[in-house]
Amino acid sequence: MTTVAPKPATQEQSSGPLSPAPATNLVAPGGIDTATRNVILQQHNECRKMHQSPSLILDQELCQSAQRVAEACCRKQQLEHSDTPNGENLYFSGQKGTSFAAQNEAKAAVKSWYDEISRYDFSGTSNPSGSNHFTQVVWRESRKLGVGVASATNSDGMLCTYVVCQYQPAGNFLGEYKANVLPRQ
Repeated sequence: MTTVAPKPATQEQSSGPLSPAPATNLVAPGGIDTATRNVILQQHNECRKMHQSPSLILDQELCQSAQRVAEACCRKQQLEHSDTPNGENLYFSGQKGTSFAAQNEAKAAVKSWYDEISRYDFSGTSNPSGSNHFTQVVWRESRKLGVGVASATNSDGMLCTYVVCQYQPAGNFLGEYKANVLPRQ
């Protein structure tokens, strides 16, 4: 499992290739099922509730954008942030000899992002390095969520799954963490 820091509003980050093997047989091109999107939305809102952040709503345009990014990552076999102004979390999972289970990967992605809470300093006195996925998940001012999932088997036989969530308004602005990332209640 690999995660990439969410795209900060002031600076874009990307990672290098994860595997030189090209993708084959892209699973579910064009979108994922509503149930998987709802699982991700529910997990986000459970996390947000613990931090006094309002619930997110699924946004169709954001879902389409996130799906395009997930499919692009899958085709390239690398995590790569988009150039949208949206907040964005990326997640990768690679496993040999398993079948695609979008809901399981979706749950693992949100859990992975939220688990970065252990690296966050709620005093607001330091840069939240290493916890930007967590902070975007619970960012108080974010209201809309877009979800995309794509999976393909590469030529090495590894099932590669990419989960992308996009947020509006974007979070992770320096100087705004204390007001937008509240301690767990």
